[in-house]
Amino acid sequence: MESQHFKKSFFISLIYVSIGTIAVLSMYPGSFLSGDWMVFVLLATLPVNFISVGVMYADSTAVGTVLIIQIAFFFLCWFIINYILKIREEKSNNQIPPPSS
Repeated sequence: MESQHFKKSFFISLIYVSIGTIAVLSMYPGSFLSGDWMVFVLLATLPVNFISVGVMYADSTAVGTVLIIQIAFFFLCWFIINYILKIREEKSNNQIPPPSS
C-alpha cells in the first residue's frame, strides 16, 4: 500500500507543478503559449509558483532559474501530498466499525 501513496502523490504533484511551470514560462506576451488561460492557471497554482512568478517578472530570460525553483517545489509538493495521503489512509483504517446486531 505504501507504493500506491508514493506513485499517486508523484503523479498528482508532477501534473500540478508542470502545469504551473508551463504557465510561468509562458507569462510574457512574446511566448507562443501566452493567452488568457494563463492568469487562471497561475492563480490556481500560486502556492508552487509564487517565487517563480517573481523571478520571471524581474528577468524574463531566467528560464534555468525558474526550472530549478520548480524542481525544488515539485519535491516539496510531492512530500506534502504523500504525507496527506498517508494520514488520510491511516484515519480511514483506524475508524471503529459499527457493532453488528
